[in-house]
Amino acid sequence: MKSKKIIAFISALACFVSVTACEKNVNKKEKPASSSISDSSSIAETTAAENKENKTDKADSKIDESSVNDIEEITTEAPTEAITEEPTEIPAEKIESKTLSEDEFFELLPMNFSFASGVGGWETNLRFDGSSGLFEGEYHDTEYDLENNETPDDANVIYYYCNFKGKLNLVKKINDYVYEVKFDNVEILNDTVFDEEFLEGISRVEYTDSYGVDANCTYHVYFSGIATKDVPEDMMSWIRMPLGWNDETIPEILPYTCIYNVNDQQAFIGH
Repeated sequence: MKSKKIIAFISALACFVSVTACEKNVNKKEKPASSSISDSSSIAETTAAENKENKTDKADSKIDESSVNDIEEITTEAPTEAITEEPTEIPAEKIESKTLSEDEFFELLPMNFSFASGVGGWETNLRFDGSSGLFEGEYHDTEYDLENNETPDDANVIYYYCNFKGKLNLVKKINDYVYEVKFDNVEILNDTVFDEEFLEGISRVEYTDSYGVDANCTYHVYFSGIATKDVPEDMMSWIRMPLGWNDETIPEILPYTCIYNVNDQQAFIGH
């Protein structure tokens, strides 16, 4: 009898130890990794604050030099700032139930357009003269030239750049809010001279092409006021991130005039 009691006591003790160990394992699995999330958020906030402090506003510069000063933001594919300029509203009576003349078309076309994905630091900008379709443009991008497992601090920084000019020609009307256009006489200039202060942050400048502007492609201008349901999905996918839109915030009416590359399915946003 005494031996049976001892055996029962040992069995109960083993069961208690097993249950306790199981509870510890369950608690360990359910514990959130809050410390790593907190650290990542802290680092991101610190980096964003440092980048914001480092940005400079150089009104006389032709290019956005923040893409060089904020190298870390570019190479980590951080979202670029959303377009905040007010859209150019077009009164319905100026565009509906009529075919725009060339003068009327360029009067309604915004003077500035931007082409970007919303992530990274690359961008193409166009500036129109406001009357004839003549424009000047610039493309820029920045990246690390990593070799032999270098860290970003030790790597070379490459600044890709192109400045160009040309003319946008009106081809034909598609409907009241959509017109076909074509880029003509696109001339690559690449004649910008960068000052020493600008070049301190990079190892070299590489001149490239007019990304987004192609004389061999067909473009459509979508004037503001058209229903977004009538806009190509590929165009919407390009403009929604720079504009800060998601599925819940896409407006029913397009507030910005856009130039859409039909061939490459890319879009400039006018402002």
